[in-house]
Amino acid sequence: MIVFFRVDSSYKIGAGHLKRCFNLAKIFKGHKIIFISKKFEGNLNHLIPKSKYSLIEIDPKEKISDIQKVEEIIKKFKQNKIMIVDSYHIDHKWEKKIKYLVNKLIVIDDIKRNHSADYLINPNWYFNKNNEYFKKYKNCKNLLFGPNYSLIESVKKKYKNPKDFTIFFGGSDDMGASFKVAKILSNLTSKRINIVLLNKKKYTFINSKKNFSIIKKLKF
Repeated sequence: MIVFFRVDSSYKIGAGHLKRCFNLAKIFKGHKIIFISKKFEGNLNHLIPKSKYSLIEIDPKEKISDIQKVEEIIKKFKQNKIMIVDSYHIDHKWEKKIKYLVNKLIVIDDIKRNHSADYLINPNWYFNKNNEYFKKYKNCKNLLFGPNYSLIESVKKKYKNPKDFTIFFGGSDDMGASFKVAKILSNLTSKRINIVLLNKKKYTFINSKKNFSIIKKLKF
């Protein structure tokens, strides 16, 4: 069996979609796993072969549509196929066309949108909006909803007396939350402050502090 992952990463998209697909890929150990990802600016596609998964890249500048390109790719394989999608840029129209080319289509999405998938994974609770969410997908028998289906790794180590601080607000952090927290911490501690930042923010403030450092690479 072949398990395809259609997922992207970039300065704007961040790294979260790719990370949870990596976590899900561990379940399919022993099967061939292929990631289909676009070559957006600031992508983390290089981490895919490092994790011993196959990678097929799509040039976003190509005139051919995403659907057509993915169709071309999966039609080359005759084995049983599962397609897992984690992208806000792929909609139910894409899903409808691809669904008939694979044995199972699994979609990961935490936004209330229309879907045409065999399984829909949403690890979030909406509390007072839960009933509204279920009504939208009342015809979906395979709705995996709630924190029991979270794809986030548990913390492996706990430190009672940390020697430094690490700030990480996702791979993109377009709102600059990392810098706001860093400024607050700089007034409270002299310990080293590491900021994980993948996008092209200016580091003027950070460079002026001796105890600050920027981490530009993620290890999945």
